[in-house]
Amino acid sequence: MMKRYLVLLILALTCISPSQAMIQPKIIKTPGGLTAWYAYDPKTPVIAINFAFRGGARLDPAGKAGLSSFAAGILDSGTMNRDPKDFDAYKQDYAIQMGFSADSDQLGGALATLVPDKDKAFDLLHEVLATPRLKDDIFQIIMNQAKISLANVANEPSYLAGRKLQTMLFPNHPYRYPSEGLPETIDKITLKDVESFLKENLSKDRLVISVTGNISEGDAITALDKIFGSLPEKSAKPVDNQVKPVIDGSTEIIDMKIPQSMIYFVLPGITYDDPDFLKAALLMHIMGEEQSSRLFREVREKNGLAYAVSSTMVWMQDTGYIIGMVGTTKAKADQSMNIVKHEWAHLKKDGITAEELENAKTFMLHSYPLHFRNSSGISKILLGYQLFHRPVDYFQKREALIKAITLKEMNDFIARVIEPAKLTFVVVGRPDQAPALDIPSDVKKEPAIPESPVETKKA
Repeated sequence: MMKRYLVLLILALTCISPSQAMIQPKIIKTPGGLTAWYAYDPKTPVIAINFAFRGGARLDPAGKAGLSSFAAGILDSGTMNRDPKDFDAYKQDYAIQMGFSADSDQLGGALATLVPDKDKAFDLLHEVLATPRLKDDIFQIIMNQAKISLANVANEPSYLAGRKLQTMLFPNHPYRYPSEGLPETIDKITLKDVESFLKENLSKDRLVISVTGNISEGDAITALDKIFGSLPEKSAKPVDNQVKPVIDGSTEIIDMKIPQSMIYFVLPGITYDDPDFLKAALLMHIMGEEQSSRLFREVREKNGLAYAVSSTMVWMQDTGYIIGMVGTTKAKADQSMNIVKHEWAHLKKDGITAEELENAKTFMLHSYPLHFRNSSGISKILLGYQLFHRPVDYFQKREALIKAITLKEMNDFIARVIEPAKLTFVVVGRPDQAPALDIPSDVKKEPAIPESPVETKKA
């Protein structure tokens, strides 16, 4: 039975349904007071539920960074009535996919099940949330795994750069710590801390839910109250803690005996509830998210300086910024950094071209349907849009909103947001020669813009 179900689930999760290209989610409400985004697709044998509790690692107590990740680990480990072996066997027997994770902004979970066994899956998820396996032996396993994981990455250039960036950008905010914690913080975590975190933060007022697949609206409403109905109505702690990252034009170099220099850079960005978020997405495509981007073309193709170069907009619950990376040899690090600086300065001074804008629009419009390959993928996107406060009809409006953006609007946005004088670097592996950090003299340095409203995502 297990093999048959697994084959069916794999086929279902890789099937593209034509209706998914025209997805039209709606908001449903349950008698128990829950709200969710729901999208019905009768052509798939799968039901997917994604959910998140706002807060995540930024609610970890002082000195105990990593607690939210431990809480997710406990939820992944079974229930009080099912040890990990029985828990995993039950999921395999009925092809139930279930998992939990935590990041800086939320503790989330996902469930995928075949329609015939939906009630078993819903009951199991309810059991996990209502009676997680708060046992000392499980806790010690999670602790040992966390210590091993942190030890494995302790000397990785990307990890060291991420740690340095976090402490530079957020010196007085929980974002300064990685969601997985640090060796000195996880040592202070106890099983009682995990129990308290789950009780205090898994509440209905923090909960965001999406449901997709072959389940009727009525059955979805019933299922949600069955799964989440016993959770507390409200949590005690606030979740808003807006912060402006410290991006000041400085450079930090982390000495490592490696032949390459890993160059990371950050610039002020926007928050995800900024009305210009689509302009930001278009700009990131133009500047660094694809091989056709300016940075890729100038740093790698024209000058052959790097084997990797990219930039993207990071959106987090409390803030937002631009981050990029260049991987190159130490001998070429100085030149690579200067080209990065020049390209952002050139963008600020001259903006983008009509051709660049049209190409970026074409990419965003034509690549969009590829994200809707299966019910689980759709459910994840519905959840993300809720977390980012998009309207439920965003799917229908998105194309028109993108097409309506003009070149002048894009260049006005660039003038408002991009601040080349604040370009901040972290370099792992000292360049052969210390880089010169002057912004080209023909680009006027702009004053800092006022702090944006709110928001989110991690280096």
